[in-house]
Amino acid sequence: MKTLIYLFSMMFFLSLPFSANAQWNIKEKAKKKLEEKLSESKQKEKEEQETEVTKQDISNENASDKKISGTAEQPQTHEEQLKAWSNYNFVPGDKVIFEDDLLWEENGEFPSKWDLMRGIAENAMIGNEKVIKFSIDEDIIFPLMETEEDYLPEKFTIEFDAYFNREIDENGNPTEDWETKYYVWLWNIKNVDGDYFAAWAAADRVDNDLQRITLEYNKVSMFDRYKGQIPWDPSEEKLSSKWRHVAIEFNIRSLKVYLDQHRLLNIPNIKCNPSAFFLGNESDDAAWIPGAPDVLIKNIRIAEGGKKYYERFMTDGKIVTTGIKFASGKSDVKPESMGVINKIVQLMNQHPEINFSIEGHTDSDGDDASNQVLSEKRAEAIKAEFVRLGISDNRLKTNGWGESKPVDENSTPEGKANNRRVEFVKF
Repeated sequence: MKTLIYLFSMMFFLSLPFSANAQWNIKEKAKKKLEEKLSESKQKEKEEQETEVTKQDISNENASDKKISGTAEQPQTHEEQLKAWSNYNFVPGDKVIFEDDLLWEENGEFPSKWDLMRGIAENAMIGNEKVIKFSIDEDIIFPLMETEEDYLPEKFTIEFDAYFNREIDENGNPTEDWETKYYVWLWNIKNVDGDYFAAWAAADRVDNDLQRITLEYNKVSMFDRYKGQIPWDPSEEKLSSKWRHVAIEFNIRSLKVYLDQHRLLNIPNIKCNPSAFFLGNESDDAAWIPGAPDVLIKNIRIAEGGKKYYERFMTDGKIVTTGIKFASGKSDVKPESMGVINKIVQLMNQHPEINFSIEGHTDSDGDDASNQVLSEKRAEAIKAEFVRLGISDNRLKTNGWGESKPVDENSTPEGKANNRRVEFVKF
């Protein structure tokens, strides 16, 4: 509208009587200004169109048509992240028995590898990552397994990433009004007789059939008997939202629970023989708050536990692990890999006679040549971390095998996860 008014004003101005030369000069100046104004107008329209396209792209990526709200996490360099996890001692199980990377899921649909016991859950895209999105009430899902009644072995680990939210006041400080909570139920499902809802309704009881773990922004608890909290960190005081890595280790009767690099529960006997697990959420009073943030999980994995690393080394002459993780298509070591790395570094410090060839393997996604290079780079990245932690360079070699030596099928997410492994072979 402003552009049209300007154009009419210039046309009216040019129609006034002047001398020929003066009128010619004025016309030329007016013409020049008119062209500049039109150019500015076109540029502005182009920028507005690009902005709308960008907004639309963001909207299409996010099934809920909104971005994650809350104060952003403080950025850290990759080296700072690894150092922060330098005391992490969680070691995932040897064999992956359930893996959901959501790679082929369709936004807005229910996750195909899960079943629903209560509430709402759907696939969504946040930024460039696929996630499972819960509602902000109470939702419970459980993995679809070949053997539904008893799929958890006597030693197992469960891992996933959860997005935690908490309300902050006008000064950016957290309040106690509401925050996201996640729950993990460990059940002896054989004794439930298929009545999952009845068992969930009795979730506050403590017996040999069911145990419930509560996960909060910086706390973990199991009923009122066991509680753990992350030490206060000034850098997080004003954060309202954060992705955290959840890791659970069960060994016959003992239980350990981690939030990020912090071990918050270490229970020697939970008096439960779990055969299955359910995963759910709750956001206290969040459903009544306009613009309440999303409740999200991703990267869910269940793995069967095994022997200690030294026993594996003495028996097989090598240590095979799927617990060292990398971003897709990259060689940067993820922080949650530090549990495995720290354990093997500790082993090498205790046994100076042991030397390892670090050998990388990939699944079959992508072309052979790229996977070969990627496996080599990943092995080199792990060696660099060992050297940083004090292991002498001459005690380590590296090799990459790409996708050439699979140990499982490449047609399932679990098979691919087992093929994406690192082997520490003695030399």
